[in-house]
Amino acid sequence: MASEMRILADLRAKLSFLWLFTSVCLIMAGQIGIPSKGLGTQLALKWLFTTVHSIMAHQIGIFSEGLGTQLTNVWFFTCVCLIMAGQIGFSSKGLGAQLALKWLFTSVSSIMADQIRLFGKSLGTHLTFVWLFTCVCSIMNDQIKFLRKGLGTQLALKWLFTTVCSIMASQTRLFSKGLRTQLTLVRFFPCVCSIMNDEIKLSRKGLMTQLALKWFFTTVYSTMADEMTIVRKGLRAQLALKWFFTSM
Repeated sequence: MASEMRILADLRAKLSFLWLFTSVCLIMAGQIGIPSKGLGTQLALKWLFTTVHSIMAHQIGIFSEGLGTQLTNVWFFTCVCLIMAGQIGFSSKGLGAQLALKWLFTSVSSIMADQIRLFGKSLGTHLTFVWLFTCVCSIMNDQIKFLRKGLGTQLALKWLFTTVCSIMASQTRLFSKGLRTQLTLVRFFPCVCSIMNDEIKLSRKGLMTQLALKWFFTTVYSTMADEMTIVRKGLRAQLALKWFFTSM
């Protein structure tokens, strides 16, 4: 009887969280027309995401370690990505937009870091991380026009790559040493290279740009060096390395 009560309580908790996030998503969907209206809107959005994040942090003990948790996380990040996609027009409006984007990515990174204990070392985990990085790269690609604006842009790019590299470094323990890891690295670095290729015009603008590029390649090289135990796995790894340095 006691075990049945615990199972029922766990199910109710999951349903409550699903309801909460669904409600938040519906509220946000109804507010799409609002985020182009200045600082007050940005603060309201920041408050909402902060509140949701706080609730998630307090409820970590409730989450089970299985498929339900993975699906919940995937669903939440999907909603965040959809909200950001709807805000493209608002994100081309100067410093406030840059700070809002920086805040969102920081929040997502923080949530992912908090969830490391929950993620199992299975296919679901790998797919979740591949999906997150794909979304981040997609959002950045959509912001290309707004990113070509001088020093602020360079700092934004430096911040993004720092965050992504930090997440990758934190996930080293989760990565298995086989095919999935190689495929993940092969997919991630092409995305980064693609973004850098789009920024070629920006990267001819003096000392600050040169330092940013030097920093970026140093960081990538460091990441690759940390992954040496992973990439010594035969022909596929050699081809990946050859492709990466050729792209550079």
